[in-house]
Parts: sequence; C-alpha cells; structure tokens
Amino acid sequence: MGLALMSKSIFPDFLINEFARGRCVLFLGAGISATAMSDDGQHPPDWSTFISGAIKLISVKKIQKEARRYLKVGSNTLALQSIINASSRADYLQYVEKHFNNPKYKPSNVHTTIEELGAKIVITTNFDSIFDNYCRSIASQGFKVITYDNESLPDALRSDASLIIKAHGTIDNPQNMIFSKADYHKAKKDYGRFYEILKAIFITNTILFLGCGMADPDLLEILEEVKITASQEKPHYLLTTSGQSETQRKDLLDSYNVETLIYGHRHTDLLPNLIELKELVFERRRILGIH
Repeated sequence: MGLALMSKSIFPDFLINEFARGRCVLFLGAGISATAMSDDGQHPPDWSTFISGAIKLISVKKIQKEARRYLKVGSNTLALQSIINASSRADYLQYVEKHFNNPKYKPSNVHTTIEELGAKIVITTNFDSIFDNYCRSIASQGFKVITYDNESLPDALRSDASLIIKAHGTIDNPQNMIFSKADYHKAKKDYGRFYEILKAIFITNTILFLGCGMADPDLLEILEEVKITASQEKPHYLLTTSGQSETQRKDLLDSYNVETLIYGHRHTDLLPNLIELKELVFERRRILGIH
C-alpha cells in the first residue's frame, strides 16, 4: 500500500500535479547542504555558525560586538557586511574557501531523493558544490550548472538539459559570490537580465522551497514583485518544520504568496516526507502517462 493511502498527505494535489507535469521548480537553501556529512560525522556549518566564526576575523572589538548584535537578532546580511568591511579580504576569502569548498562532505539521502524527483530546474543560493557534483556524477543526459553572472542562461533554459541555477554564485568563483546587500545591488546592476529571467521563472512555475529560512531579502523582494504581477490563486510552497508561528505562516502567504507545508518537528523528518512526495509524483506521472 502506497504512502498516499496510508495517511493524509501534507502535499496538496495541485503541487503533486505541477511536479508531475514538469511545472515545479525546486529552490534549495542552506538547510539542504547541512544534511551532507563527512566520514567522521561532521556536517557543513549553518549560516549562524559560519558567521559566528567569521566575526573573529574582525580585529576591532567594537565592530566585533556590532556584528554579534546583528547576528543575534537575525540580521545575517548586516553581520556579513560588518565582517567584509572590517576584515582582510584575503583572510575572508580563505575562510570562505575552507567552509564551502571542502570535499570531505558527501551528499546525503536528502540530496539523492531531491535529484530523483526529476525537477528540470533547481535554483539554489548555496555556494558549495555538494548537490551539483552529485548530479554531475550520475547524470545520464545533459546537465548544466549556471551562475547568475553567466550570460548563457536563456539558451540553457531552452535546451533539454537539466539546470542548477546558482543565484548567489559558486565557490568555484569566490570573487563573484553574493554575501552582502552591496554584493546583491552590484549583481542586480551588472546582471539585471538574470533577475528578470529569475522573476519570469517564478511567474511561470510553481516553486517548492526546501531548506530555506525565508529571511533572504533578495528572495523576498523577488517574491513580492511576483505576487504583484502574477495570479495569487496558485501559490508557491515552503516545506519546513513546525518551528514557524502562525503569524509567520500567514505573513508568507499574504505578503509573498508562499503556502507553508509542515513536515514535522525535527529536521530528520524531512527525508521521509521527500520520499513520500517522490512516490506521489511518480504515481501521478504513471496515471497521466508521463515518462
């Protein structure tokens, strides 16, 4: 008996249908990278841990305290801006390289299940290449990784290749990674066409957010613009734990047209829910005759 028959699914029929018909785009946040693990049981650092360590690069105590205050209240972009402004550029890039370009981290079952879902387009703000490298290693057909500063995105979207779009850049080119508001504004000025294409993807597809805290001001700006432009009858979806308050969930829906799907109380509950989604999508494709 399939999972869909055993208990009521958290996944709306509309989302399953969108996925089955190839109209769902996955958006991966830092929570997905955090599921990777090394042979000695270590996980990549989350944003809070990364920023907390980077603050030590600041030599001026006053600015260190300022950065810690920003981190404490959840203003990650301001904390990062403080670090970038007040630390050695070389030391900071070395710190970034150490944390985002570490080959010891292996893809998790979450990564493999996400790949098996078969989304043609995956967007991520993650700098690391854990998911990218896994997809490259098992790809049986065309597969491309495109960064925001790559002018070939329009052609790649029209090709048969599956895509990973690195919206904040990649550790392969640390000079162009987007960390701060200043980085984002520069990228938007220099690569405005990318953001127009990204907005078009959001308008013409259903987005499923995985491992995202939904606090990225760049992402929220795009969602706000899309909500004004597109129909509000068809929402995007955020798969998350029960940690969000009802007020936060209502704000996401009212302000950004993002419906929250609660998969459990613990992060370890994510994998069984992704497996359930995969089974539901595969069954719907079978019924529709889609291969």
